[in-house]
Amino acid sequence: MVDYARERVVFRQPIAGFQMVQKMIADSITATEAARLLVLRLADLKDRGLRARAEASMAKQFASDAAMNAALAAFQIHGAYGVSDEYPVGRYMRDAKVFQIVEGNNELHRALIAEGATGIR
Repeated sequence: MVDYARERVVFRQPIAGFQMVQKMIADSITATEAARLLVLRLADLKDRGLRARAEASMAKQFASDAAMNAALAAFQIHGAYGVSDEYPVGRYMRDAKVFQIVEGNNELHRALIAEGATGIR
């Protein structure tokens, strides 16, 4: 999405210069980095032999939601090209949706996170 936003010119300027596009890019980058840190934290806990059920749910739920939100932002930035086979944006969106569902849907993982925090089933 960043490359496309730099290349696509509207009103004689790249769309990357528009604040709404910048917001979508910044939010996608920030969420991706946060997801990466959750996964690294989970890996560290597992490497130390600790049980990390809630942390695994947090990493899976947050990372797959971040991927979906980034794919939706990229789709929005690409406009009509988002559905074109010329760009992989549509495939990224389909793949991101699958990640929200496989290995337990994100609603299940939210329930597991809450259960771990509250101790209530």
